Amino acid sequence: MKKHFLLTLLLVFLCLPEYIRAMDEYALLQIGYTQGLSNSAVLSLYQDNHGFMWFGTYDGLNNYDGKTMNVYRTDMAVKKQLLNNVIYHVDGAENNCLWISTNTGINCFSVNKRCVVGSYEMFKDDFILYSNRKGNTWVMDKDDVHYYNVPLRNFVKVHKKDKVFNKELSFVDEKGYLWLFSSKDNSVYRCHVDDFSQENPNFSTIRTNIHQKRIEYTFYQNGILSFIDKDNDLFLFDIMRNTKVYIRNVEELVRKYGAIKGIISFYDDIVIAFIRNGLIKLDAASRYSESVIDRNIRIFSVYKDPVQDI
Repeated sequence: MKKHFLLTLLLVFLCLPEYIRAMDEYALLQIGYTQGLSNSAVLSLYQDNHGFMWFGTYDGLNNYDGKTMNVYRTDMAVKKQLLNNVIYHVDGAENNCLWISTNTGINCFSVNKRCVVGSYEMFKDDFILYSNRKGNTWVMDKDDVHYYNVPLRNFVKVHKKDKVFNKELSFVDEKGYLWLFSSKDNSVYRCHVDDFSQENPNFSTIRTNIHQKRIEYTFYQNGILSFIDKDNDLFLFDIMRNTKVYIRNVEELVRKYGAIKGIISFYDDIVIAFIRNGLIKLDAASRYSESVIDRNIRIFSVYKDPVQDI
């Protein structure tokens, strides 16, 4: 059966069966204006619980079911509307909803009703929302750490953000822990709320040690943390199993291809997405030597299919 691995911008990365994979053939299928995409700059990708894809673009929220593209934009005629048409992030929320992050705040968008059901304008500009597929949600702005309290249907401030933490590296794991990484040393902390469904849950911060050196880049999805340390060494860390695997040093790759947007494991191989230089594969069979999949792509966002795990 043909499997689908949706990657970035206007592209679907089709992962073919093992006998074709052995031939190192990769097919890239373009999804663009012809299919109804509202804008070619896709800033965020998300797959909902039905398997449908959501694209956050510079001109609205797009939903694609494999055949039809539906576009949602700010509509002054409705009471609850998208705060902005520039969608920076699409993330999972509880009750089959989506978090829509814009530069003027956050919307909660119902997948079932296909409309905005909540707006949070207290967050502007310098903030990042993090959530997992359960909808356990955190927000970090320039000053504070907040979590989404389900019964209150609002964000609650729980912690003063230390400026030493780099919020670009943070993520929320499957248990709802918010991971924080120091920009000065190898310190890693996990923020924890014992029950997101309680009105007054307990909050705690736990220090954890996963690496001896400062971590400078992270990409997390489906329980696997890909990270690069200060010496440009790339590792894969399985959070549930608490196991770490060294891949290779990527200093030469970064110098050659530029900034990294995402890192995805594909079978035993690693696929790295570079913002300006497309997709590069690190082949496990040849000690993770590099080979080009496609360099004619500018990559805004990377996503790995969590349903088929490919």
